[in-house]
Amino acid sequence: MQFVLHIGTNKTGTSSIQRAFFENREALKERGVIYPLTGLEPETPAHHHLSRVLRGRRADELGMEPAWRDYFVREIREYDTCVLSSENFHTIPNPDCVANLLPKKRTKVVVYLREHATYMISWYQQAVQSRNTAMDLPEFVDAFFISFTELVDRWAKVFGRKNVIVRQYDRRTLKNGDVVADLASIVQPGLESVFENDDFAFNQSVAGNLLFTKRLLNCFITKSESLSIANEISAMVHLDPTFKGKIEVDQSVVKRAAFLAKNDRITLKKRYGLDLIPRHEGIEGSLYPDMSRLKQDIETIRAECKRRNFKADEYFERMFSAL
Repeated sequence: MQFVLHIGTNKTGTSSIQRAFFENREALKERGVIYPLTGLEPETPAHHHLSRVLRGRRADELGMEPAWRDYFVREIREYDTCVLSSENFHTIPNPDCVANLLPKKRTKVVVYLREHATYMISWYQQAVQSRNTAMDLPEFVDAFFISFTELVDRWAKVFGRKNVIVRQYDRRTLKNGDVVADLASIVQPGLESVFENDDFAFNQSVAGNLLFTKRLLNCFITKSESLSIANEISAMVHLDPTFKGKIEVDQSVVKRAAFLAKNDRITLKKRYGLDLIPRHEGIEGSLYPDMSRLKQDIETIRAECKRRNFKADEYFERMFSAL
């Protein structure tokens, strides 16, 4: 049996990949490919729990059976290829723990990378929406800059350079301009045909004053409380066109990210043949914040929380009581 381990990174179509492979499990089985249920997080079709238990979390804490390894082996043994996907894998500091489950010589590790500035900005929007990040974008870029080379090196050291596939997340370089088709073609030539008639675009980014309101709220809630209302925030993007998509980013922030990534880009190209062309111009999008309508938008968001009995309404009460 061969294994394909998709490790992310985040903000590179991971949710689309996971939903596509999960919802086409039966069609994939007919091709000898299994996307196992073992290790899936209950709320998402991703192997987040598998990444956590391999990293050292207790199976019972995650709601997994103590004999999860036995279940995993039985589930996959009749198939030629096993596909696993979780962006949590790319955060593992030592992939040796993964090699305890997946044989090094029969495992392909696939990682998608996007240009540094757009990655950091998209990641920032996600962090504000689903975590309790309250810093502004320039602070976030400086605090959480990630070296892609160090990330790939960790996995190449354990699984071997030839078994680590590094791909650029860019429609111009992806198979059929689509990340789902691209990964499918890596798993098995021609497998992308399974997904031809499906549209798995997913996870619209929160933007504008909805994102800024959540950032304000983050000052008054914990990380776990923020996680508990992440879906509620996403559910309100329909309230206004400016509440979803890109945020406006000044050129100076983009250039700062490009400057921080200079050595990383050089090494990536030299070591892995990946040429991430840096972005230098600013990004057009929703104002963040749009002060001319912030008060009105906050009232709209609060009214929607009350109407739908969202838990976030409780946290808004906490915030305004403290002000």
